[in-house]
Amino acid sequence: MQPLEEIRTELPANSQTWLGYIAPRAWLRLPSDLNPSSGSPPQLWPLEAGSVRVGRGEDNDIVISEQWVSSKHAEIFCRNGSDDNPQPTFFLRDF
Repeated sequence: MQPLEEIRTELPANSQTWLGYIAPRAWLRLPSDLNPSSGSPPQLWPLEAGSVRVGRGEDNDIVISEQWVSSKHAEIFCRNGSDDNPQPTFFLRDF
């Protein structure tokens, strides 16, 4: 057993408290071709580490006011990669 003075605590390189940590980022894109008559550019929302709720209801992080979107439609969340693949991965949970 090592003496207490010799024990070092180390954070993994992908820890959110690591000083050089850069949070993973992705984008959710609602293409403009879903409503071609609008003539507007696609809508974009940044997705950062953690969890993002998507739906028509005002209590969501991303509100999409379309009739085909339910009030609590989906959740997008990020998980750190494994030892085999250290890249963070985004997942979609459909409600």
